Amino acid sequence: MNLRSIDLNLLTVFEAVYEERSQGRAADRLGMTQPAVSNALSRLRALVDDRLFQGRAKGLVTTAKADDLYRGIHAALDGIRNELEAGEPLDPATSRRTFVVTISFGGGALIGLRLFRRFRELAPHLRLVIRTIDPEEEIPRLLREQRLDLAVNHARLADPFLEQTEFMTFSAVVMARDGHPRIASAIASRERLMEEEFVAVHHHTPGFAQIAEMRPILETLRDRVALEGPNTMLLPLVVSKTDLLAITFRQMAALTAGNYDLRYYNPPFPIPDTPNYLIWHPSRRNDQAHRWLRQQCMAIGEELGQVAAETEASPEGSRAD
Repeated sequence: MNLRSIDLNLLTVFEAVYEERSQGRAADRLGMTQPAVSNALSRLRALVDDRLFQGRAKGLVTTAKADDLYRGIHAALDGIRNELEAGEPLDPATSRRTFVVTISFGGGALIGLRLFRRFRELAPHLRLVIRTIDPEEEIPRLLREQRLDLAVNHARLADPFLEQTEFMTFSAVVMARDGHPRIASAIASRERLMEEEFVAVHHHTPGFAQIAEMRPILETLRDRVALEGPNTMLLPLVVSKTDLLAITFRQMAALTAGNYDLRYYNPPFPIPDTPNYLIWHPSRRNDQAHRWLRQQCMAIGEELGQVAAETEASPEGSRAD
């Protein structure tokens, strides 16, 4: 086949429709009209002699031929993008690039502040934008469209085309105000703890919900939650001013304990650690500035791991003064 006789723009349209499973969303992503996308698909169908996609109520369904084509076309286009976007190495002292990062729930205070401090120290002209994306199902599309540079999420995303790596783990603690009248007995047993009242995030933090062992505990807690809040950052304020308890992540408790006169304790039952993930689109793989951003996030993950290890050594009544 003579490539000079083929409109190679058809391949980018095919890739977008395959990933979006929608001609409309592909058109938005490519800055095209939907009729133009439909016309491009018709030309490609004639070229490869296959339907490629079939319409369904919940989106397009791919044919076996489309699946085979996608693997090769996506790899080829990704290689071209990587070469074109690699660019010159980042000069942190002079770069004025803006990075947009989505961080789930209260992680912006935990991770975002440390990331900003690294920016200010190492690359003072870089700009950081932190967003929370709800629903999280929108994250893959925003990464593909490069409207997001990076996602920090409590779970892997169900998108096989994204690059995802575990970069830190969270452990659970019980948080109480300093001087709580019943905390010593409350953390003595699961039964006694469940007699207390709690403040919790609405629908619970999904990071905990990922842990099978936590689900019955969350169900029990449902009847013991006296106050629900919209995000994790409300928990330390409420706990510091009431006798309510909160189950939160050790790193978040360590961050806020000193400011709010709090203490935090190991729960009286085992809770496995829950991982957090760093997620980006593979088109950013060789982007030198983006690689630098990922390196800074991984370093922050190591820092927070050290914080957790240090407070683990003194788990009863730990406090970050």
